[in-house]
Amino acid sequence: MYFLLGGLSSSLLYYFNCEGIFDGFYPYFFLNPNGEISSGVGSYSNDAAFIAVFLFVYIMLSFLLIILNRILMNGDNKKDIFDN
Repeated sequence: MYFLLGGLSSSLLYYFNCEGIFDGFYPYFFLNPNGEISSGVGSYSNDAAFIAVFLFVYIMLSFLLIILNRILMNGDNKKDIFDN
């Protein structure tokens, strides 16, 4: 199934590039070979900020899942691996 999605995405990129050659419209700035790259794209400060924000979000989600697990597994719901 995943190889079908990969083939679909590469086919769409090929279609967009061919269409862009004829009518000059590219749906994404990074597909346009003649256009300029937007300011701030690929800068180290933007990349570091992006990584820091997502790191913070993932850490908060992991703590939330740990707390939720402890709440749900409190009391009689706890099972030991050695219990029958």
